[in-house]
Amino acid sequence: MPPISTAAIPAPLRSGGLALCSGILLALPFLHPQLFLAGWVAFVPLLFALRGATIARAWLLGTLTGVAAWAAAHYWMPQMVANFLGHGPTASFAAATVYWLYVSQSIALAALLFRWLEQRTGWPVLLLFPVSFVSVFALFPLLTPITLAAGQTGFLPGIQGSDLVGGHGVDLILTGTSALLFQGLRDGRRCWLRPASVIATTVVVAWFGYGTAALLQWQPETTNWSERRIGIVQPNDPPSASIPPVADGYTRLAPPEMAMTRELAAEGAELVVWPETRFKGYHRYPSVQQAYRRQVRELQTPLIFQDNERTETTEYNASVILGADGTETARYRKMRRMPFGEFIPLVERIPLLERPARAYFGDAAGDLSRGVEHASAVIDGIRIVPKICFETAIGALVADAVNEHPEGTVLVFQSMNNWFGETRQPYQHAAQAVLRGIENRVPVVHAMNNGPSTISGPDGRIVATTDTFTRTATILQLPHDPASGGSIYSRYPRVFLFTLYGVQAIVILVALTAGRRYRAAAAGT
Repeated sequence: MPPISTAAIPAPLRSGGLALCSGILLALPFLHPQLFLAGWVAFVPLLFALRGATIARAWLLGTLTGVAAWAAAHYWMPQMVANFLGHGPTASFAAATVYWLYVSQSIALAALLFRWLEQRTGWPVLLLFPVSFVSVFALFPLLTPITLAAGQTGFLPGIQGSDLVGGHGVDLILTGTSALLFQGLRDGRRCWLRPASVIATTVVVAWFGYGTAALLQWQPETTNWSERRIGIVQPNDPPSASIPPVADGYTRLAPPEMAMTRELAAEGAELVVWPETRFKGYHRYPSVQQAYRRQVRELQTPLIFQDNERTETTEYNASVILGADGTETARYRKMRRMPFGEFIPLVERIPLLERPARAYFGDAAGDLSRGVEHASAVIDGIRIVPKICFETAIGALVADAVNEHPEGTVLVFQSMNNWFGETRQPYQHAAQAVLRGIENRVPVVHAMNNGPSTISGPDGRIVATTDTFTRTATILQLPHDPASGGSIYSRYPRVFLFTLYGVQAIVILVALTAGRRYRAAAAGT
């Protein structure tokens, strides 16, 4: 293959266009999982744009890529701001633009670091780019963690290795594949004979070999598991910053979700899961608590639901598991709160920021405390591990919870995504839950207020799903084996990233040393 040249296009237009192209390619798998291939080539245009770029220009090109990627993938942000804060279109778009610019820095800083290291060391792109991108991307303080792996749930062979190294390990393979293709396009046939290219190609082939073998193992194995009947309640409530009124014809003691639970129990549900909700009153009103327990006892059907728990001094986002006899078998307090939704960052440490922050966010931003421990309960042989909302995005947190009692575990995620309207965001959220199941090799139940509520297997295969943006109560089949669960990643969820950080630190140290040597040599002459 001859080298590809882009010299005929003016340099500023060429580099800027290539950077924007990379951003669009990055976004495509998040917009539809069947566009997964774009993620494996996404950084090729950016790498061409970065050839010979200064540090400042690398940062600018990375910013262009980041803005294009996240404005396209998270196009729903203006609608979320409008629903959450009640802003008009102009103010909502302005707030979303600030978000896109901020998130873009995760890619901009990675591009800057890569070019700086490349200039200082001259080491191969195959090493510097993947390590720089994944280390910066993992460390950057996003509102919720993002991995490129979450856009690959339509390509299961490409993400099976996450049970070894987690979603960030998938990101390393993705970015490394782009770097490998870039070198091949830039240098032609001679590139593939270099030791670094041979090693990288071997790693990629081994990665897909492992992924294919894992699917061939897991798919027939799970077909032999028992099927458990899980009831999913999907109320499709509209977004509400304040506590919503009780629906007509219902009470706090017997809300619409409880009526749907009765229907599911009559149809033979072994367990019923409600999604995250705005307010139920279970923790606030003793009469509601007593009514819930009595009705569950009458139905003889265990129930998992979420509600805000208020104590004398604190408030938590909590998930409650009621056994078939109506007793509370477990209560989980959310450990990773949603910034600007459940707390305002920095306000706890810098009180002077509280007044302007509260003035802007109003009642929409809660003041919830952080839970400090995982929780689980065994329901008829199924160990339920509940997590709430965007805890689906935090691989190490979920792995820690699974690793406490991995055998027979089922992850249960409860989410409320009505803030985002009828967009692709709920599907993006569902993909994160699927990835957590692969990482830990456990089945996943994801109950979402507005859908799609899904059940996925330990190989990431979607077993069952509900329609989106509809109100429904349905029974879905959950494959379950009481002896299966857990993975290498479950046991050691931080080893890969810490190793990567160590490699990055060594490369930076070498680059700094090379810079001092260069200055010393220049001074000597």
